[in-house]
Amino acid sequence: MEHAKNVSVVLSDFDWSDLGTWGSLNEHLKKDENNNAIIGENVFLIDSENCLINMPDNKLVLIDGLKDYIVVESNNMLMILKNSNEQDLKKYLDNLKNAMQLIDEQLKVELPIHKQDIFLQIFFLYNR
Repeated sequence: MEHAKNVSVVLSDFDWSDLGTWGSLNEHLKKDENNNAIIGENVFLIDSENCLINMPDNKLVLIDGLKDYIVVESNNMLMILKNSNEQDLKKYLDNLKNAMQLIDEQLKVELPIHKQDIFLQIFFLYNR
């Protein structure tokens, strides 16, 4: 870039926002009367406030009494996260990835334990 001869610079003044987080995306979305941002055609909220809900259009969703949460479904994953814990999301995902690797290792040994039991044991170890 330093030696390029075909680069121009234009002085400008405009707003900029990094949409790399759910919170920053939430700031730019249209809100309902209870400050909820809803992405998805079939999402119905009752007594819910300050939430970001992102659901596939083909999913019928009813949420009652949720306050200050991020709820996102994507492919076969569902995330329900407190707004205040968004900065911990990377840590949570790392813990989940490590837990899933441990589950896979346990299953290779063919222990007579259900996959969900192993997951719960590992989850509680990480969250002491």
